[in-house]
Amino acid sequence: MNVFQQLVKSLYSPKDVAKFRFQGIGKTILYVFLLALLTLIPTMISLWQTVSAGIQAVNETIEEEIPNFTIENGRLQSDTQELIVIEEPGFTIYFDASGETTLADIREDSALLISKEEASFITGGQVDAVPYSMFEGVPISKDEISNILTGLGASLPVLLGVLFFVIYVFSSGTAFVQISLFALIGLLFKKSLGRKLRYGQLWRLTAYSITLSSVFFAIVALFGAAVPFPFFLDTFVSLLFLYLVIKEIPAPKSKKVEAS
Repeated sequence: MNVFQQLVKSLYSPKDVAKFRFQGIGKTILYVFLLALLTLIPTMISLWQTVSAGIQAVNETIEEEIPNFTIENGRLQSDTQELIVIEEPGFTIYFDASGETTLADIREDSALLISKEEASFITGGQVDAVPYSMFEGVPISKDEISNILTGLGASLPVLLGVLFFVIYVFSSGTAFVQISLFALIGLLFKKSLGRKLRYGQLWRLTAYSITLSSVFFAIVALFGAAVPFPFFLDTFVSLLFLYLVIKEIPAPKSKKVEAS
């Protein structure tokens, strides 16, 4: 049975998973890496769509709704001095080259204030300000910012590819730690059920027992849904599946005591 067939079986059949305890450790390690890869792909697809759409929306807003401006010598300069308010879904942009609008005038929890001397990002009520003096000696115009965003969109595959690799390495490491810890709990299960299993066999079984939970949360991430108490749900489902797997292993036969 190849690793893809094992993945399917691990979604619904504790009885089949119980048979995997005899296979080589190398194949199980390969399965863990494959599972980490497959369950990460939906998250990266969702991230790709979100970031790409965000860059495009910001670029379109700058090109179509914000007047021409330049940032030079630490100050914003524009022929338009009145306040411009651009409302986007869940986000509001304030453009005020006069500098009269302050953070105290903004009521939204998510907003961007482009003012005379700095740009302030408001996220969840927290403010991060970027003073234009950071770009001293480097004139910046509306067209240059639009070009930067266009270039960022074009290089997004490379940037997300690097990010994907970093997250994949971290996810794989986390999976190995999770399996090792759950296998320790498996020692309690096998003792209570009266099964003879070595830790190495439990580690193999645990690697397949986390499949159902991992695939579930990957699908949830793909659709951008939220699940309450994900850590506890993940732990409960994985350990329950492991318990059912251990239960499927035949109990050792008791030796008959011969009469003397």
